[in-house]
This record gives sequence, C-alpha cells and structure tokens, in this order.
Amino acid sequence: MSLPPRDGRSSLYAADVALSATQLAAEKRCFLSKFKLGGPLADNWLSVACWDAMTSASRRAHLYRLGLTQSERDGVREGWAIKLRDLADRYVGDVPEATAQARFEGDLIVLRSYMNEHYAVFFRSTQENGYGPGFRIAHAQKSLSLLLKHYWCNGIMGEPPCCPVDRRILRIAKAGQANEVWTNLDDLDDYRAKLALLRRAAAASLLAPISLAEWELEAFN
Repeated sequence: MSLPPRDGRSSLYAADVALSATQLAAEKRCFLSKFKLGGPLADNWLSVACWDAMTSASRRAHLYRLGLTQSERDGVREGWAIKLRDLADRYVGDVPEATAQARFEGDLIVLRSYMNEHYAVFFRSTQENGYGPGFRIAHAQKSLSLLLKHYWCNGIMGEPPCCPVDRRILRIAKAGQANEVWTNLDDLDDYRAKLALLRRAAAASLLAPISLAEWELEAFN
C-alpha cells in the first residue's frame, strides 16, 4: 500500500520516524480489506481471523497425512482454533514488552505440544523431503502470529511482539533463496534466525526506526 509522506513532509524526510497513527490505521484497514471486512470488528472478523491463521499455516506446509477426509480436517481445525484463541486472548491487555517475545516463543512450544498430543494421528508421521513429522514450530508460529496480527488490526490488543514468518516477507527482506523456506521450521533457534533477518530488513528500511510488526504490516500490504 502506498502512503503519503508523514505529516505532509517530503518523502526525503518522512523516513525519520515510524508510521504515524493515521498511517498505521490506514495500513490496518488495508489488511482487513483483503478479507472483505469493512473495518475493525466486523460481524465475522474472528471467524475470518481464525480461518486465515490456520489456512495460511497449513497450506503447502506438509502438515496433514494423505487421505484425510474433510470431516477429519474440520475436527483438527476446530480444536486448533479453540487453542489459538485461548493463547491469543492472553495478549489482550498490558503485556510487558520485555517479556512479550519470550512469552510468544513459550506459547509456540505449548501450541505444538497440544496439537501433537491431541491430533497426531491426522498429521504426517514420518520425515519427508526435509520436513519433520507432525505439527511443527512452522505451523505454530504462523498461525499464532497471524491471529495476533488480526487481533491488533481489529483493535483488540496492542502491537504484537513479532510478525508472521513466511516466504513472501522473507523475500521482501531479501533473505536469499536458501533462507526463504519457513515450512520446515521446528527449532526455536532456526525460527529466531529467520526473525533476525526480518529485523535487519526493518532496521534498514526507509521507515526505520520502525517496529517489526509495523514494518511487516506495511511491507506485506
């Protein structure tokens, strides 16, 4: 999304600060419009948010075993959505910035463990083509971070501690072809390395200084 210079200044000096409140609101509306939502807190926003979080995390991400019926898949998604909302709701309110990322990483482990404990029979059970079995950090980080992004854009919570990690944003960050794959992530150190690439891109952007969540929102739009 192309935005006008901040505070009416020329683009040469507009990069001195992050997004203004007006620009940030515009970026959030742009994100929500991708889902045909007229604005924050539309009637079906939460169901749309959960659908997007789970679909984006599982599409082409080598999660489900072959031959799964739609009914079985729907059962997995029902439990997944309930757990996602339970975790995301804990970010509503005051969450100390110093602990937010640590909490998020802990929640990734919680979500991965929960999904594998309850639904492992529906997931791939063997390593294939470099992808580990079961529900991985890849699926956890994408689904939870994307739901938090929806919460943020709908005004339910403050800024998320990080952003979704996926191929498109890694390409925007010029991470390099070898670093663009995210669907095989199942280690926190590897996940942190991807986030570090995004943080460097945010720090080098024309909008710097800017938070990772704001940078991803603007760049992805």
